[in-house]
Amino acid sequence: MELGFDGRVFARYVPDGTPRPYLDRLSTVDGVPLLRELGGAPLPDGSDDHPHHRGVWWGHRAVNGADLWTEFAGHGSIVSLGPVTRHDSPTTVTVAHDAVWLDSSGAPLLTEHRVVRAHRPGADGTQALDLEGTLEPTLARFDGLSEPGATAGAVTLADTKEAGLVAVRVTPELEERRGGRIQTSEGAVGEARAWGRPARWCAYAGRVGAAEVGLAVLDHPSNPGHPVHWHVRDYGLLAANPFGLSDFPGGESADGTMILEPGERVTFRHRLLTFSGPLDSAVIDEHAERYGAS
Repeated sequence: MELGFDGRVFARYVPDGTPRPYLDRLSTVDGVPLLRELGGAPLPDGSDDHPHHRGVWWGHRAVNGADLWTEFAGHGSIVSLGPVTRHDSPTTVTVAHDAVWLDSSGAPLLTEHRVVRAHRPGADGTQALDLEGTLEPTLARFDGLSEPGATAGAVTLADTKEAGLVAVRVTPELEERRGGRIQTSEGAVGEARAWGRPARWCAYAGRVGAAEVGLAVLDHPSNPGHPVHWHVRDYGLLAANPFGLSDFPGGESADGTMILEPGERVTFRHRLLTFSGPLDSAVIDEHAERYGAS
């Protein structure tokens, strides 16, 4: 499902057909691609790792012990339930649908209501894409059936660095190890200083061809654990992770585990902000402030 304005595609949303929904073909307002694309042109040596890093996605490696992050043997899946709705307005394109998080046996763990909203480009050359997901323990099975008399149990999203309620794999040209730049709202530059640290936003920037471009992920103040910790790597991974506290610097005695009781819901909101030109912290701060007020 293509998202865009005036005939220009900004991103594509893929709700099914793979182990979990994802977005790809994300680009700047000038059409410069920002994400690693698998299955197309050959990638530089070392940049074809982690095949489960599909553009922009979300998941968790330990949901009641189930792997909803990788595509290794025994992984679970996030499967769409019902239709995907779309609403186009002069300023936004909004896609919404329900999904169920399943373990490797097909047993349900969580239901999710997912909203993806693309915004018309701003006058400053930026463009925003919002991701919002609400999770709740469930009994609903993919086939619509449930065991008679069964009741939903608590669901544990365990402490692990391999999780992100938004995760991005940037194009190889933006990787830090190939000359790109990682920077956070707190002024941390590079993986060594940014990985596992809390910040209101984290960005990847650099040159793609002759164009200077970048992508920032903004953490909404209403999110659990805000400001979130960033699982950001020099090979192009950028994930907002409120769970993996024990893996992150200074967190040896911390525990980021989240337990959702039956009937309890939690919502995560993030904004992807693409930009052309050099990374400007003041501009991203301004966008983060406006987003936080929304």
